[in-house]
Amino acid sequence: MTPYEASNEYEKTGDALKKLGKAADFAFSEMLFEPLDAGPTRDPLDRTIDAHWYYIEKLLIAHGERGEVIRKIKFHYTTAFRHGWKHGVESVKI
Repeated sequence: MTPYEASNEYEKTGDALKKLGKAADFAFSEMLFEPLDAGPTRDPLDRTIDAHWYYIEKLLIAHGERGEVIRKIKFHYTTAFRHGWKHGVESVKI
């Protein structure tokens, strides 16, 4: 790769990271609001998982992931979140 080509790749990467940063900022700001299906009667843990997943999903989309990949990651992320939460609760004996 020539220095010119490297410079162009660096600029493309920088532009992509700027776009990703904007998407992440947007996703985080959106995470401050509950998703539409997170009504007040839902379990607080479910609402927390939904809010965190909403943020992660936006990041995956910003990285170009789609469809089945996102569905698989959602399953693993949300079940691991619940599992870890239970361990945390156990460790502080709530």
